[in-house]
Amino acid sequence: MSRRPEAELVAEGVDTHPWGPTEPDEEQVLVSLGYVLNPETGVYEHGPNGRRTP
Repeated sequence: MSRRPEAELVAEGVDTHPWGPTEPDEEQVLVSLGYVLNPETGVYEHGPNGRRTP
């Protein structure tokens, strides 16, 4: 597991534009880091790289 901060890992994977990252970019990065969207809360859980099935 990486010792880098989560924010740095997410920022590295997001395709940034002058107007900032888009929501789909952020979602793809969160999923690639192992986060899973909890449909009840709308919050991504279980990351980084801690994949669990919802």
